[in-house]
Amino acid sequence: IKVILDLDDAIHDPNIYRQSAVFDLLNPLEKKLHLNMSERIRNTLAICDSVTVSTQTLADQIIFRKKPVFVIPNRVSSNMLNALSPSIDETPYQTLGFMSGSETHHRDLNSISESLHTVFQEFPSMKLILAGPVPLPDQLRNFSDRIQYLPFKSWPEHLNYYRKVNLVICPLEAENPFCMAKSGVKYLEAGLSSVPCIATPTSD
Repeated sequence: IKVILDLDDAIHDPNIYRQSAVFDLLNPLEKKLHLNMSERIRNTLAICDSVTVSTQTLADQIIFRKKPVFVIPNRVSSNMLNALSPSIDETPYQTLGFMSGSETHHRDLNSISESLHTVFQEFPSMKLILAGPVPLPDQLRNFSDRIQYLPFKSWPEHLNYYRKVNLVICPLEAENPFCMAKSGVKYLEAGLSSVPCIATPTSD
């Protein structure tokens, strides 16, 4: 029986996984547990027959281990289509959305905080919606009256947050190997709602 390991993030390498923003939020014991998990995944990779991954960058990180690696990109599913609400909310013009989903994207938002500060200054009517518990960068605190937080929701409900904005921003930390291996799920989700998306140009 052939054994296949499927990976969607670069959690197979402790050195790469340690660079993910999630580690900023962990205490010493939690960091130890996460790195132990990463080691166990790497051991699993060593004894399986082949690997499937969601991005070419992630495949490139694994190929040197001399394992057959197959890229299966994330795609739109019937569940995603069924999760969309039939109506589109009335959205004020110049409303940006950052759909973090979780607090682990704080460094991604910080990476464009200077640009957002400039846009807030140049466009007084611009608003920003933050979906999920991502903390507000210091540079944007002066514009807090134009920033709205939407609460953390389960995935089907979170998908409909895209209907509330005119433009989705999907930044990732450039040069971070963990971020560069991520898939374009947020790009797909924005596309389902016909919302333009500005994203860091990862390979996916």
